[in-house]
Amino acid sequence: MISSNKKAFSPYKKIVEKIEEATGIKRINMRELGAELGVTTSAVSDFSKKDYFPTETMFKWCKKRDVSVDWILGGATKPDMIPEVNPIIGKELDMLKDEFLNLQREHISVLKENSQLKDKIISLGSKTLTKKKVG
Repeated sequence: MISSNKKAFSPYKKIVEKIEEATGIKRINMRELGAELGVTTSAVSDFSKKDYFPTETMFKWCKKRDVSVDWILGGATKPDMIPEVNPIIGKELDMLKDEFLNLQREHISVLKENSQLKDKIISLGSKTLTKKKVG
């Protein structure tokens, strides 16, 4: 019979085991884990006590170590099993990014032009009101 005090699955421990495997550090301590994750030992202690692992911390570590998030979560069989991007899709993504940046530049330009036109209209309007008052 399983004791009710023990958890059958610990997300924190499973991720730490994966970090140990990826780094080659056996039985990593909280200080080492904090240094590896870029967080304080106190933060690691909180993760352990609460049996959770912050998503943002995990994503940053995976990016830093070039490790697949899928592997950390148990989906892939190797840490470096990052899916390859199809070269055609990669080129299309680059083209879309460039198109987006161009549209963003055009939008900023139009906003500036609109602001200048608004200023001219306000200026003309005040001149017209001044002429009517004088005349």
